[in-house]
Amino acid sequence: MKNLLKTILILAVFFTGRFALAAEIAVEKFLPETNELKVGDEILLNVTLISEGTEYNAIEGMLKVPPIFTIDKVITGSSFISVWLESPTEFKDDTINFSGITPAGYNQEKGSVFSVVLKAVVSGGGSLTLADIAAYKNDGLGTRESIDNSSLLLRVREAREGELPYLIAVKDNTPPTEFSIEIVSNSDLFDGKYALVWNTRDLGSGIAAYDVYEGNRVFKQVNSPYLLENQHLNGKIKVVAYDHEGNMRATEIIPPGKVCVGVDCFSYAKLAVIFSLVVIVLVILWRKSRK
Repeated sequence: MKNLLKTILILAVFFTGRFALAAEIAVEKFLPETNELKVGDEILLNVTLISEGTEYNAIEGMLKVPPIFTIDKVITGSSFISVWLESPTEFKDDTINFSGITPAGYNQEKGSVFSVVLKAVVSGGGSLTLADIAAYKNDGLGTRESIDNSSLLLRVREAREGELPYLIAVKDNTPPTEFSIEIVSNSDLFDGKYALVWNTRDLGSGIAAYDVYEGNRVFKQVNSPYLLENQHLNGKIKVVAYDHEGNMRATEIIPPGKVCVGVDCFSYAKLAVIFSLVVIVLVILWRKSRK
């Protein structure tokens, strides 16, 4: 019986290649549908995580692009990553570095990390290669796990006379999704100081940047959580989210227990004092006018 079980296990490994399927990240070509590429063509690729039942809440790595292509743009709108620590949209030369988290965890069978549009600039062959890939399990410990990855070999030929290039039309006219903002104070965050938290997504080109307005002051290129400069909370607060096509979505919040006039906010007690002083002044002026 033991020999029979051993034989079955050996056969299982032989035919399946492994006892349990491991997660994998891959580069997949979406457009054009043909495998024949020519100089001048644009190509849309998707970097995809196949989780194989494991739940992750963070992933990092890099994508190396061969010199037969240039990187035109990176799109994160369909990504399952909700917070980028190193956004793939900030690529350099032939390398796209990425690092991001999804706090609630992700365990779908297959999900997009990001998409990229490349342009073929010279003829020849080359591989798009993923490297230094690691994912972190949503197990409460952030257990690091190396991820299997695959490369994608592509070939580009010279364009024939009169041939038009294949171009990828990626246009996003939709602003980021509606979102709410919250003022929090927690001893584990910024030593208990007042901070602002929010979360939104852009399903088209992806979130590019956030600006925070505290009263008349603006703080650009910030992220959530954001430590408020004005710890007195005496001004209206606004967060503006921009996507990579320039579309925007803004949300405002009035600090709790405050009433705002324009961008300035006052507590109810302070407003009552101001109101009382105004009434006193009006009464004095009225009495003077009666004499």
